[in-house]
Amino acid sequence: MFNIFVIIISIILALGVVSLFVFAIVRAINNFKMAFEGIVVDKSKTRDPSDMDNRGIITFTYRMRVKPDNAKEFDYIINSRFYEVVNVGDRVSKPHNSAAITIVTPSIKT
Repeated sequence: MFNIFVIIISIILALGVVSLFVFAIVRAINNFKMAFEGIVVDKSKTRDPSDMDNRGIITFTYRMRVKPDNAKEFDYIINSRFYEVVNVGDRVSKPHNSAAITIVTPSIKT
């Protein structure tokens, strides 16, 4: 009886891991295909205490909120280097089938 329970729980956990992996792959493909151009209206850096790498170093998620022309605002995950370069007010562009985001027009700082 105990062995059947362990097998069922193992199958459920394995299906959960596989579904999360598939979700991550589909999201990455959709982000790669996505194209946009718009103004950065906000950027954020969030930390999840349970999100540590195997050395115990806490990792961060960097996001920018983009307001495209004639479309609804959305969040887009970026890397730490681009987070340091991009500013609120910058016009950014990401072409179709590319992972590269470029700053088209920098914001004017006073």
